Amino acid sequence: MMGVAKPMFDVSAQAYLADRVAYEKRGRVLGIFELTWAGGLLVGAPLAGWMIRTSGWDSPFWLFGGLIAVGALLVPRLLDRDTGDVHGAEGRLRLDRPSRALLVTAGLYAMAAQMMFVVLGAWLEDSFGLSLVEAGGIAVFIGLAELSGEGAVAGFADRIGKRRSVTTGILIAAAGFGMFALAHGTLAMGVAAAMVAYFGFEMAIVSGVPYATEIHPHARARFLSWMVVGWAVGRTFGSALGPRLYVESGIATAALVAAGLNLAAVAVFVWGGTPKNAIEDRSVADSIES
Repeated sequence: MMGVAKPMFDVSAQAYLADRVAYEKRGRVLGIFELTWAGGLLVGAPLAGWMIRTSGWDSPFWLFGGLIAVGALLVPRLLDRDTGDVHGAEGRLRLDRPSRALLVTAGLYAMAAQMMFVVLGAWLEDSFGLSLVEAGGIAVFIGLAELSGEGAVAGFADRIGKRRSVTTGILIAAAGFGMFALAHGTLAMGVAAAMVAYFGFEMAIVSGVPYATEIHPHARARFLSWMVVGWAVGRTFGSALGPRLYVESGIATAALVAAGLNLAAVAVFVWGGTPKNAIEDRSVADSIES
């Protein structure tokens, strides 16, 4: 049920904002919106670890479920209604080569991030004997990295272009996973590499959202839904492959595979080219001047 609910919220919220914000400013607005994800991890991960330790594994579900219920009650009070002037009728979605390439790209970099994320806790416990609470503390550093990646999108994606921001993020993630493979089991180096990797991953995924919102503007929610499908497929394969690589070959091998997947994602993204329906990326200054 949680797996069904979150994509429904994400796609609806992103399309809602995209309908109301000009493309030239959409990277900043959607980047700020995505800060809630990293902010939730930054606060929620250590809090959940402490609650599990003191009150049992199910205690965080009651707290977070209550917060979600409050949020659901506030939605009709705080958000304006969709109207024909704001939200045009959804047209038929035709996936051309650039669109398909973007979906494959999203699946590849999501797969890379997920296959490392699912084994990170096991690596911390197996290699350094960290407790659940201590692992939650490590998650704070990753949350800070993701927060920084989203902040980078909010600050720079509109200026350098969303497409270029996606490519930059994927390359940074590849470098981070490559650093992880060279960490040689050192906790500080491993955590630093993970922070670089997830900074890049978050930059790529958050830059990809405003970029995707204008590829098929008359079927915006539908194409965003396909983006979620791409991410979900990638994460599914990553969740299956990551533990197997970790058990059989170690964390370094898993990290190198993740780096290779990111490089493959860049290759596919470049091969796909710029979609015909997408507005050309321009800086905010150039947009105002024109």
